[in-house]
Amino acid sequence: MHTALGIGLVMTFNILQAVSAVFLASFLHRADTIVMLFCVFTIIAITFVVQMVRGGSNRIPKQAWGSLLLLNITTAASWSSFFFAVKYIEPALSSAFINSILPLATLSIEYLFTRRRIASRAEVLTSIALCVAMFITAATIFGGQSGRPDGGVSSYIIGLVMSAICGIAMSITNVASKKLNNEGVQPSQIMAYRFSLLIIASFLLVDKPLLLQQIETMWPAIVFVAVVGNLIPIYCLQLGIQRLKPMTVAFLIGLAPLIFFTVQSFNEELLFSYLSLVCTVLTTAILLAGTYFSIGQKPQPTNTKSALAPAREQSEY
Repeated sequence: MHTALGIGLVMTFNILQAVSAVFLASFLHRADTIVMLFCVFTIIAITFVVQMVRGGSNRIPKQAWGSLLLLNITTAASWSSFFFAVKYIEPALSSAFINSILPLATLSIEYLFTRRRIASRAEVLTSIALCVAMFITAATIFGGQSGRPDGGVSSYIIGLVMSAICGIAMSITNVASKKLNNEGVQPSQIMAYRFSLLIIASFLLVDKPLLLQQIETMWPAIVFVAVVGNLIPIYCLQLGIQRLKPMTVAFLIGLAPLIFFTVQSFNEELLFSYLSLVCTVLTTAILLAGTYFSIGQKPQPTNTKSALAPAREQSEY
């Protein structure tokens, strides 16, 4: 029963994240992306600041501020690029592209940061296989065979570039988050401070009259994305991790591209594409195989987490 509840919680995380992404894919064609970024992450930040203050863990160690600034930069880059990515290409292929680039980017970033990270054979082979999957995904999009065949080349380029930026930024986020943990910063503190730059930048860039207008007319959708698409999934994942083995959590989160495809199938604005299904199944299969073989190997010489652990498990905590 304990394990079944944990599986249900992690799957709820996956499903709600997918629902939020598919909703944004349609909604961002009517709402301003910068307005949504500012409003959604202000709500999220305030929630975690309140949680941090109630927990009494307000003080950040002096040596951690550099890592915290880096985390703010990568958080702003990853979330803003993700919002723009799902606006221009279908969410399932954006998820597949992000998850394809993430392991290779993580390995590269970890090596640049530590000079001691030794990639396992499973990580190297999986990264190569994911590069192939990434190429197939890009070819599907540019060939007009995705769930958004009428987007145009410029939209495809924006969507893929934003997905690539998201994957790379998330890989740096993984390293920065781990460094903050090692420097004694609590998870609640990380979540409370990590959105500061994103909120400030989006406020400076946003059209203020448009901001007020869309808050007044679109506040239910803003609250939906913030609460249902982010706060509840994060809480579910937290509870699920407490009840499951790390390998089980990794496998369940590795299903994300396929879950994104399943959820977007219910959206009438996104067409069903067999090639998109092939891309998501291929990416998911490679991720699951890579995770299984990577976790099954002996620990790395350093205490660095496997680069194949799925994106959200690494970057949220």
